[in-house]
Amino acid sequence: MILEAPVFVTIDMLSDDFDAFLELHGEGVSTSDDDGGEGLNARIRYNLGPGSYTVIARGHAFSGSGLFELKATAVELDELPDDGQLPIGQPIEAWLEAGARDAYTFRLDEAGIYRLDMMSSDLDAFLELEGEGLFLSDDDGGNNLDARIEAHLEPGEYRAIARGFNNRDSGAYVLSLSAE
Repeated sequence: MILEAPVFVTIDMLSDDFDAFLELHGEGVSTSDDDGGEGLNARIRYNLGPGSYTVIARGHAFSGSGLFELKATAVELDELPDDGQLPIGQPIEAWLEAGARDAYTFRLDEAGIYRLDMMSSDLDAFLELEGEGLFLSDDDGGNNLDARIEAHLEPGEYRAIARGFNNRDSGAYVLSLSAE
């Protein structure tokens, strides 16, 4: 498959006849899944950039035969600003890979109370905030398993790190920074 823009892709391989197995390769991505769907079905969910990718559908351990269904959906993702800054008041939608730590930077020109939120229905969100001699973290300070850091921040450079509570979590999330 050839992608023209950044997308969040979900690829499902469904079979009642054998244990499904999927592989996805291209543009520096190499991932696979055995039972990420329901039962013995395979599912790959991944944030992909523009480029050419190959999907391989097969049976687990190269065994099994029969009928299968292959489905793919893609949702366009918001692109980060070219300078990597987290804008105030403009939420960013992103995808977190298992074990990843997504870092965002922002600069504040005025002191004040600021709120950083990481919201997800896919994973247990965890936030870290560092800068200007400050280090804060939060696991479940928002709603449900969402993370929230609310603090008085001085002018300066800051870095926000969005990650899962454990290294196994992956999924879509929304990150937002707001001035209170």
